[in-house]
Amino acid sequence: MRWQETPYLLPLLAASALAVIIATYAWRHRQAPGAIPLTVLLLAAAQWSLGYALELGNTELPNQIFWANFSYLGILTVPASWLAFSLQYTEHHKWLTRRNLALLAIEPLVTLALIATNAAHGFFRSGAVSDTSGPIVVLHSEFGPWYWLNLVYSYGLMLAGAGLIVRAIVRSPRLYQGQLGSLLVGFSASWVVNILENVGVRPFPNFSLTPFSFILTGLALASAIFRFKIFDLVPVARATVVQSLSDGVVVLDEQNRFVDMNPAAQRIFGLELSAVAGKPARSLLPTTWSEVAERYRKVPEADTEIELGPPDGRRYYDMHISPLHDAEGRLSGRVILLHDITERKRVQQELQRAKEAAEAANRAKSAFLANMSHELRTPLNAIIGYSEMLEDELHDSSDYLADLQRISAAGKHLLSLVNDVLDLSKIEAGKMELRLEIFDIAPLVREAAATVQPLIDQNGNILTVECDPATGSMLADETKVRQTLYNLLSNAAKFTTQGSVKLSVRREKSDGTIWIIFQVADTGIGLSHDQLEHLFQSFTQADGSTTRKYGGTGLGLSITRRYCEMMGGSITVQSQPGQGSTFTVRLPAFVQESPDPNPAE
Repeated sequence: MRWQETPYLLPLLAASALAVIIATYAWRHRQAPGAIPLTVLLLAAAQWSLGYALELGNTELPNQIFWANFSYLGILTVPASWLAFSLQYTEHHKWLTRRNLALLAIEPLVTLALIATNAAHGFFRSGAVSDTSGPIVVLHSEFGPWYWLNLVYSYGLMLAGAGLIVRAIVRSPRLYQGQLGSLLVGFSASWVVNILENVGVRPFPNFSLTPFSFILTGLALASAIFRFKIFDLVPVARATVVQSLSDGVVVLDEQNRFVDMNPAAQRIFGLELSAVAGKPARSLLPTTWSEVAERYRKVPEADTEIELGPPDGRRYYDMHISPLHDAEGRLSGRVILLHDITERKRVQQELQRAKEAAEAANRAKSAFLANMSHELRTPLNAIIGYSEMLEDELHDSSDYLADLQRISAAGKHLLSLVNDVLDLSKIEAGKMELRLEIFDIAPLVREAAATVQPLIDQNGNILTVECDPATGSMLADETKVRQTLYNLLSNAAKFTTQGSVKLSVRREKSDGTIWIIFQVADTGIGLSHDQLEHLFQSFTQADGSTTRKYGGTGLGLSITRRYCEMMGGSITVQSQPGQGSTFTVRLPAFVQESPDPNPAE
C-alpha cells in the first residue's frame, strides 16, 4: 500500500474527532428526545470523514475505491438519522415506528449491496480512475443510475427533516428558535456544499469538501448544546400540548367555520374533525350547542358559564372565547376553550342544599325556642314568686328560710339563663325587634352601675364610673343598651377579684357620624389570643375550667354583640392574660329605623 502525505488529512481527522466527542456527549444525555439519533448521525459523519481521509491518503486505485465504499456506511446513515432526530426533537414520535424505521432502512441496504457488487454490474459506479494531474493523487469516479436515485432519496429525507425544524422554529418561543436555528444552520452547511459538488460546482476537481464541512457542523452543534442547552430545554410541540389537553379547544374562522378541534372538543361535540373541517359550526352542532353558538356568533371575546344537554345528563362548562388575528392585526377567527365544571357544580349544589337545610333547621329551632318563651318563663316565675312569698311568711323560721332562699336564687339564675337562650333564639329567628326611643345616657349608666354593684362588692372590687352629664341623650333601644352595659359590667365583676372595674362614657364624632362610646375596663384574669378569637361565639367561654369555676352559658357576649350590630354599632376587646380586659362599645347616637334583625356572624 502506497501512502501519500497531504495537509488535508489533519482537518479531516479533526472533523472526525469533533463529531465523536459531541456524539459521546449526546449519548450521555440519551434520555433526552433526539439524543440517540443525533449520536448515530454524528458517528456516521465521523466515519464519513475518516473514510475520506484514508481515501486521500492512498494512491493505489483499489485502496481508494475500498475506502470510498467504506465512507458510504456513514454517507447512507446520515440522512435517515437526521430525519429521525428531527421527528423526535419536534415531538413527532408517532412516526418513528418499527415499520417506518424498517422502510427507511430498505434503500440504504440496497445501496450498500449494489456498492459491494458494483464490479459485476456498474449500476452504482460506472467507472473509476486515479487522477494524478493535481498535487496529490485522488479518485475520480463516474457514477451510474443508482447513485443519482440514492442522491434524490437522501436529499428527500434531509429536506423532510429540515422542514420539521423550520416549522418548529416558526411556532416556538425565542429560546427554542435559537436551539433549532443552530441545528439547522450547522447541518445546512454540509448539505449546501454537498449539493454544489453534485451539480458540478467544485473549486477543486475530484476533491470533496463535504467531509471538511463537518467541522462547521460540529461547531454549530457545540453552540446548540452549550449555549442553548438542547438536551436540557427540549421544546415541546404546541400541537402536542393542545392535543393532550383535557379541555376542549375549537378554532373557528371569521365565517364561524370549523378550522380545528382537539380530541377533547370532538368528544364534547360528538363530531370528527375530518368530517366537519371547513363547514359552518351552527349547522353541525347539536341543538343545545347551536343555541349557544348563535348567542355568541358575533362575540370576539367572552368569559361565561354555560349549561348544555338534557335535564338528566346536563353538563356545565366554563367557556372562554379569544380572538385570532392575522399578521396585519385583522380578526381572522376565534379560539373557544371549554372547561368541564360539571363535578364542581354538583359539589356546589350539594353544599348549597346542605347549607339551606342547615339554615332551615336552625331557623326552625330558633322559632321553636322563641315560641316557647311564655311556656318556659311562666313556671319559673311561679317558682320564684311562691318561694319569695314563703320567705316572707317564714322569715322567723331559720330551718326553712335558707332552703327557700336557695330555691329563689336557683330559680332566678335559671330564668336568667332561659332569657339569654330565648333572646338569642329570637335574634336568629329574626323576631327580635328594636324599640327606638330618646333617653338620657347618664341616668341609664347610673342605673346599670347600681344594678351590678352587689356583684362588684361580692368579689371585693371597686367600681368607678366616668360619665359627663354633657354626654346628653341618644336615640336607641334603651333596654338593649342597658342589657349591654349590665352584661359587660357583670362579666368584669365575675372575672375580677380584689381589683377594679371602670365604666367610662364619651361622645365623639367621626366620618360625619356622632358616636356614643361605652368602655368597660377591669383588672381581672384577662384573655389569651386564642381565647379572644372565640370570645363572641355563642355557647363559648374562654375554656372549660372557666365554665366550671365561674358558671354561665357563654351567651352574654354573643347577645351583646348581636345587640350592638342590630343598632348599627360594634364591640371590640383588648386583653392580655393576667392584665385584665377592656371592652369598647360604639353605638350611633341616632340609631336608624331599619337595622338588620339578624346580623351575620
